[in-house]
Amino acid sequence: MSTTNAQVKVLTDLAKSLLSVMEEQKEEHANQLETLTKTFTEQIEMLKAQVTEIMEKI
Repeated sequence: MSTTNAQVKVLTDLAKSLLSVMEEQKEEHANQLETLTKTFTEQIEMLKAQVTEIMEKI
């Protein structure tokens, strides 16, 4: 029985470790998406300003 218990403990520890890594990756991906969204929004605003400036010159 102790072999089975040891195997269950190893599998449980592996599952906990995997879940922990997955949670970390989820947070990293969320941060990356937030950064990309902010960057794209800033770029869109810059392009709008440039288009407005060009339209005023025409």
